[in-house]
Amino acid sequence: MKLFDPYLTAAGKTRRPLYMPLITVLLTASVFLIALSRIQDTDAWLHLSLGRLIWQLKAFPAREMFTYPTFDQPFSYTSWLFGLISYMIHRFFGVYGLELFKASAVATAFFLMFRDSVRPYLNYVVPAFVLSATVVILQFRFVLRPEILMMGYISFSIFSLNAYMYEDRKYVYALPLVHLLWANTHSSINLMFVPFGAFILGGAAQIYIGKKGVGDPASVSRRKVAVIGALFVISLAASLLNPNSFHQYLYAGKVLAADWYKKVTVELHPPVGADRTMLFVIVGLIISSFVLNAKRISFIHLLLVLPFLYLPFLADRFIVLIGVIGGPVLARNISGFIESRRVGLLSRKKAIVIMTLVWIVLYCSLTLAKAGPFGRGGGAFGFGFDYSMVPRGAVEYLDSRGIYDKVMNEFSDGQYIIWTGYPRRTVFIDGRGALPEELLYKSMTFRFSNAVLDDLYNRFGFETIVMPYARDAIYGGKHKFHFMHPQWALVYWDDTSMVFLKRGGRYENVVGSDEYKFATPDISLYSFIGGLEEHRDDIAEQRLAEELKRNIRETDSSLARTFLGSLYAKRERGREAVESFSGIRRYAYPTHRYIVNILAGQAYEQLGNLSEALWQYDEALGMQPDTVTLLRTADLYLRMNRPEKAVEACRKALQLNSGTAEAYPLLIRSYQKLGLTKEAAGALSEFQSLQGRAGKTTH
Repeated sequence: MKLFDPYLTAAGKTRRPLYMPLITVLLTASVFLIALSRIQDTDAWLHLSLGRLIWQLKAFPAREMFTYPTFDQPFSYTSWLFGLISYMIHRFFGVYGLELFKASAVATAFFLMFRDSVRPYLNYVVPAFVLSATVVILQFRFVLRPEILMMGYISFSIFSLNAYMYEDRKYVYALPLVHLLWANTHSSINLMFVPFGAFILGGAAQIYIGKKGVGDPASVSRRKVAVIGALFVISLAASLLNPNSFHQYLYAGKVLAADWYKKVTVELHPPVGADRTMLFVIVGLIISSFVLNAKRISFIHLLLVLPFLYLPFLADRFIVLIGVIGGPVLARNISGFIESRRVGLLSRKKAIVIMTLVWIVLYCSLTLAKAGPFGRGGGAFGFGFDYSMVPRGAVEYLDSRGIYDKVMNEFSDGQYIIWTGYPRRTVFIDGRGALPEELLYKSMTFRFSNAVLDDLYNRFGFETIVMPYARDAIYGGKHKFHFMHPQWALVYWDDTSMVFLKRGGRYENVVGSDEYKFATPDISLYSFIGGLEEHRDDIAEQRLAEELKRNIRETDSSLARTFLGSLYAKRERGREAVESFSGIRRYAYPTHRYIVNILAGQAYEQLGNLSEALWQYDEALGMQPDTVTLLRTADLYLRMNRPEKAVEACRKALQLNSGTAEAYPLLIRSYQKLGLTKEAAGALSEFQSLQGRAGKTTH
């Protein structure tokens, strides 16, 4: 609204300082760079596959074509336009085009959010800080999904409605077209009700309250509210022009109401820990910003943000909404409070402007470097696909052996299998999860129940299973379960997934040549080592080592190197253990690094390399302090003539467990080497006292 423009000249022209577009361009560019990350989201393959299918058919298929249990069901896909656009970009411009498309979509959304945030006070500094923080929080959602376009659609909706209400700009007349595109891009089209409802109901409330001299001084009028109401009706009608008609509005609610989706989809889990705390802080800031502006409160913006003060607590994926909608509202409220205190001009001081520009460069650099709290997920900066979360090696193995037809799979893998193998290869389930509830649960449980797998095989006749590792193994539990069915043979595995083939089926010759009979990669390292300690079978261990070496040759698996090195370490074959461990590129599971550091330390001790052994133990202690490893380091320090460090390690062990009797002989020897006879005598007294108490307890 020109009433709020301090740069409006007497001639009616606006002469705004150079820093305004500079901040805008720099912030938008920072978002673009942060969103320019390698594509790793598994759903990207689903959208590319479905887009390719629509492109090839030049129409929507009448029946499902990817998931064989539902071949008789109508085709369903709520994001067809996004899939088609993504595939066409990939077809003509490759992964580079996809990356630029993704980054441009996110940057456009934040450009609209920023332009909306500076209205009406022209404070560019506050929005720059608020939205840069929003970028850090939301970067984990900068993925190749329809959501990136949703961010732009809802940002434009709010931006254009605000521009119409404050400045009488005509962008608002594009909303029916925008919502038509939105409805064909993503099932989040039901969110369009929020901005329309906020501006219609909130606008009416402001007209009424404004007569009493309270509320936001925006130029709200009955005419504008009526125009927005008419545009809502037209937009609603336009949004129904999609293949799913009104059902497009119901799809998201259907997903959220299904327990299966909540169990299998991590992003539908409620935020916990630091994320939940962060949400409370954000909600508190937004509420406080309205309280501080109570005399000039905007009922429109209050109603706009109100639903999203609660929704993000239900699921991680909704955090994006409080950022996209709440971020600009918070920035505007803070700017309004500053303006009301007559300190708004401070934000235009040269020093503050320079500080803002420096901050944008700094936050962008720290985010790209994934430094500290700025590294909140997202792919690595750069171009290309990240294949670490898809069964790329498994699919290449199937292709090399001529194995096609139906594949039994879990929820996360269907998308990539379809992209690389359709129509020769179809799947049990893909990322849409469009199966009857009974089959949805069986897709989760077939790996744990032979009866369930037998039932599915008898019904659908697949002879190939592609299976990721169980979550219990990923988190390093001490479970001993692994997939074991007498009729299914393990023929391939790498750091991501495993392939099993049906015995006695059409691929029996592959089973005969490729089966792993001793290696069981889907157990935790704790269980693997426990098995070695419980019993010893030299012949079985030799066969196991041969299979692990074969796997390393064929897949260069870090998981195989981890198991092989652990086998050698437990059998005191230090040189071979060190060689195996040194080839590990990345640790498959979180606990593996800790265990490998300890085993590698023992191997280096056997080889007489005490300094390297000490480094390995220190690495393990940095992750998880324990008394046994601390005493090992104390012994090493003594052997390396560093008694002061040995004392420190012994004391840490006693702090963890005051009853660690093994610490005292090392501690006494360390004090004696240091010439601290009084301390040595005191340690000896403590040791004797501990032995005395232990003797009484035993007696």
